[in-house]
Amino acid sequence: MDHDLTEIMSEFAYAVHAAQMLEYGLGILLTQIAVNQRIEFTDGPKQAFRKGKEIKSLAAIFKAVREKEYFTPAEENEIWAAINLRNDFVHSFLVDRGIQLANPNDRQSVLDEISAVRATLLKAGEIVDHLINKYLAEYGMSIEDAIAKADKKWGSESLVRNKHIH
Repeated sequence: MDHDLTEIMSEFAYAVHAAQMLEYGLGILLTQIAVNQRIEFTDGPKQAFRKGKEIKSLAAIFKAVREKEYFTPAEENEIWAAINLRNDFVHSFLVDRGIQLANPNDRQSVLDEISAVRATLLKAGEIVDHLINKYLAEYGMSIEDAIAKADKKWGSESLVRNKHIH
């Protein structure tokens, strides 16, 4: 089936949105841990998830989360996989598939791949959202309070600055 590039780019945009929502959610989670559990991170959220630093940042987040609430190794693995997928997807997906996108006969496979990436990112985002909600409930905070704390703690380094994400 010949797919219009508009359909593919629309699905790509939705997947990038899911990728950014996952990253923003991890930024809120990092802030909740830093503020409420008094665990210091060497980097704010923007730098914490840059290539090469995300492993250390996620390891610290997951260690802190395990101290508060158990979440399954499978859920932890899903988030790890989604972050790695997110980085590759956002930074190189379209470049790597340029030839396929140029050929109308190959576009279905690209569309299917984008849809699968989006589903993976959304599932990981749901896990992160669940953890954020646990922190918010435990500390009697709203999402607006969490965003304000992120802005206060990290300033321009906050991933969640002026974002309405949950």
